[in-house]
Amino acid sequence: MLGRITIAVGLIVLATMALVDMAFARVEILPIHYLATAAGVLGLGLVVGAWIGRARWLAIVGFFLLPVLWVAAIAPTSWSFDAGDRFYTPASVNEVQSEYRLGAGTLSLDLSDLTGDELASVGSIELSMGAGEVTVYFPSDASAFLDLRVGAGEISGPFRTVSGIGAEVTEDIGLVPVGGPPDFTLKADVGLGVISIIVVTELQEVTP
Repeated sequence: MLGRITIAVGLIVLATMALVDMAFARVEILPIHYLATAAGVLGLGLVVGAWIGRARWLAIVGFFLLPVLWVAAIAPTSWSFDAGDRFYTPASVNEVQSEYRLGAGTLSLDLSDLTGDELASVGSIELSMGAGEVTVYFPSDASAFLDLRVGAGEISGPFRTVSGIGAEVTEDIGLVPVGGPPDFTLKADVGLGVISIIVVTELQEVTP
């Protein structure tokens, strides 16, 4: 009886979340939120079952749910199903994309041919990858804010190296205006792999 009640409550809660997500444009409920809620309801059912209406089979459901929850936790919120090596070298602002996505492989974005002022006119770029390596090259006069996340792996750059599960870096690099925010924002999200940030000087050459 307790098991059926727990499953029913879980379905009602998940359905309510889905309705809220669809009804309100400003509300964004991600897949991991649904999975975490389901795991929480199952856990509550098991706790209650320790005293009344034992439903040990809920532990089996939770056993299969937890690995899915772990994968969802490290995966980026959006990424492509493409795979392979991608090397982008925009020579002008018009060639810069606002988003770059890849499922698995290597994604290199060379922004070193642009000036700091041209990057400022771009405003922001988002990168996302399921598994692999992301490398971004910046010009030496860039002023940028970095918002970097790796579900499991490493982040390195002209700041520090961070590794492990849920590695995150939020840093300013370059010539940040006094009293103001950086001119450009880079957001990169990798599920499993590496993010590398490289500032290129005039004497350096970028090799894929």
